[in-house]
Amino acid sequence: MTRNVAFSYEYIGAMVALGMVDSSLALSVFHFRVRQVWTALEPYVRAEREIRNAPFLPFFEHLYLVSCANPTAKFLRSLGLRNTDGYSPDA
Repeated sequence: MTRNVAFSYEYIGAMVALGMVDSSLALSVFHFRVRQVWTALEPYVRAEREIRNAPFLPFFEHLYLVSCANPTAKFLRSLGLRNTDGYSPDA
């Protein structure tokens, strides 16, 4: 199960990095979760890299770093999204 989750984010990250999917689209759906999952899996990813002596889940890590560079509230405002708490693009 963990492997399925990790590779799902790897594939999303690959599509973003290769320009197949716009990063705004991917992050609008997965923004918070990318960070949460990477934080949980990072020690295992690093251990796997050490064992392989090679890259492992590099696109997932890239997607995580893109997500971190765009704080959630600021990112959602930039998309013009609103919510019932008065959250607006102009705030």
